[in-house]
Amino acid sequence: MTAPLIAIVGSYTVTRTYDPPLLHDAATVKQAAEDLGRELAKLGYNIMVYSSDPTYIEADVVRGYILSGEAKPGSIQVRYPQVVAGKNPPSFPEQTTHGNVFDPVSDVHPTWQVSFYKSLKDANGIVVLGGANSALITGLIAQMNRTPLISIATFGGSAQVLWAMSVGGLANDSERKLMNLPGWSSDSALKLVGVLSSQRERLFAEELGLKRAAQLEERRSRIQSLIAGTLFIAAIVLTLLGTFSPPTSPRIFGLLFFGTPLFAGAAGGIARNIYDSSYRGLTYGTTHSTFKVVLLGMIAGFIAAILFVLAQWASNPEIKNLGQTVPVGLNLLIPFELLVGAIAGLTLESVFANLVTTNVLNVSAVANKGP
Repeated sequence: MTAPLIAIVGSYTVTRTYDPPLLHDAATVKQAAEDLGRELAKLGYNIMVYSSDPTYIEADVVRGYILSGEAKPGSIQVRYPQVVAGKNPPSFPEQTTHGNVFDPVSDVHPTWQVSFYKSLKDANGIVVLGGANSALITGLIAQMNRTPLISIATFGGSAQVLWAMSVGGLANDSERKLMNLPGWSSDSALKLVGVLSSQRERLFAEELGLKRAAQLEERRSRIQSLIAGTLFIAAIVLTLLGTFSPPTSPRIFGLLFFGTPLFAGAAGGIARNIYDSSYRGLTYGTTHSTFKVVLLGMIAGFIAAILFVLAQWASNPEIKNLGQTVPVGLNLLIPFELLVGAIAGLTLESVFANLVTTNVLNVSAVANKGP
């Protein structure tokens, strides 16, 4: 398994203007960067660096990383833009004695900004110390992408701005406090690298939770699809039996007649739930439970179908004579019940909305008279 890759970003140049200004002396910063490199190596992290210029923190981090004695072959990835005439790739002093530890990676683009920002997508974590504009943008990208980040505000620069903006991010309050201690101690690097590890574990737990939720949603969708298909097939079977079977007793016919819209409405309700989840982007937990959808679908399908049948009943006197036999023509209404019930289930929220707003008893005339 490939070790996590941590991007090292920042600078500390006394002759350069920083906003906010730099804090502490250069010797303390160099020691801090070296300590960070040592602890990153001890905990098995690979690092990604960009410049061997001593004004950037990479040179000191690399030195500490090598001095740890834990550096593995290819564990220091050196990113740089396409080499053009008059320019050379970064060259660290340690490459002469530990060449196998370094892994130079040239970008296809000759502009360093393009090469630099493109590389951040490969980082599993980012360390920012000091720094100016590029460090600030790097930290903002990390926060937007929820990349584990330790912005060491202790030494000022853009890292201090990023720390102030990190409220609500992956780091908790106690971890943020460690990034903004007034001074640097012998165990500061160990604690800060531990913060990076904690953020990665927290992010992994979140991703695992999302993956499990997606798996539950997929399983739930498969079960609902099976139930919806079974209910709809049952509704079709009842429709065929009620429509084309020889005349039966009114009781048996009644089961077919009233069962069709119940099954069709339940199937339509679940189908709507599947559609909302799979195609409208409603996530797990926002849609109704299967039991509720089946119940509401059955009610919606039954009521809509009965309203349709009553309208036909009122206009067709031949199907009114219920006795010992099933009236001729009543069975022809069952296919329509199938369609009406299924549509009612698919649009059950509209069905119930119309029912709630329907005035069954019109009392407007009485209300207008007053006392």
